[in-house]
Amino acid sequence: MHQRTLATAASAAAATAALLATASAASAEDASPSPSPSVSDTPVAAAVATTEIHASLLAMLASTGADMAVKMFSVDDVVVGDGPELTAADLDPDFTEGDMCGDLEIDIDLTTSTVAVTGTGDACEVSLAGVYVFFYNGPVVEDVTLVSDGLFGGVDFFQEAQAWDFGFDAGWGDPAWFDFELDEEPTTSAVLGGTSVLSLTFGDELIEDYDWGWSGSGPDDLVEEVIEKSADVADAAAPVAATPSFTG
Repeated sequence: MHQRTLATAASAAAATAALLATASAASAEDASPSPSPSVSDTPVAAAVATTEIHASLLAMLASTGADMAVKMFSVDDVVVGDGPELTAADLDPDFTEGDMCGDLEIDIDLTTSTVAVTGTGDACEVSLAGVYVFFYNGPVVEDVTLVSDGLFGGVDFFQEAQAWDFGFDAGWGDPAWFDFELDEEPTTSAVLGGTSVLSLTFGDELIEDYDWGWSGSGPDDLVEEVIEKSADVADAAAPVAATPSFTG
């Protein structure tokens, strides 16, 4: 991954912690019905057409100033379906400091292979916004690209998006948040609002079948536990009505 500031690295650590939370697979009755588009004739598409896709999501906002306020949202092991997978109701008080306005909403649409990130709540000046999405099952994520950028009302705050097989991250904000080599503090803010859309490209392998090759100790142990959980979730997931295309 690209180098990040300590604040961004801390958010990634929080995302990993969210992944390791105890989760139970949702039942078919809990899954939200969604449209049934045509499904590509591929092994991956055939596999996900009858399987719930589970994910964990994390989003964060930060502002400059004396208090360096931070707002964190997280949801663990949600079934991807109709409507947003993460909303303002998923505020995580354990990783929220200070008092700042603004919220984030994330909506994953598997029929179009897109993710919409929307700024909600009161108008708020923000210097950093970051989102993290971890899939427990389904196709590996090969790439993520920005389709449209309106999260900050047309202000060009987008910095990067990066895929890493079982998920992706994306960040908006002052470049000083994203590069250790910049000799400056984050100072630039913009008003949060509107929607940015990211497009996902899926691979031909399933996360639950992928040979990750992780070994050793330390941080790799956490990743191994995440991958083991993805297999457990995939085994327990019930069939759903949706038939996502995953054409990438």
